[in-house]
Amino acid sequence: MHWQVPIFLSWVVSPIMAFIICSVLFLLIRTFILRSEHSFSRSFYTLPIFVGGMFWLIVSFIIQTGSKNDSFGQRSGEFSAIA
Repeated sequence: MHWQVPIFLSWVVSPIMAFIICSVLFLLIRTFILRSEHSFSRSFYTLPIFVGGMFWLIVSFIIQTGSKNDSFGQRSGEFSAIA
């Protein structure tokens, strides 16, 4: 029973935190980019920021979790040091 508490909390806290972060991000984008008079120009400038952020997030996750292929096993430390 003692080990079940962290698992239960992770199943409850994680979706709530994801909801809060996504809601704040959506409200900021809707308020300052989509409902602006110059929405096209603002979206033109912010799109590379969002794409770069997602690229960084995905690459960081892949580097942190490591490769399932053993050929990269020896060099995983070098890749994580670069990131």
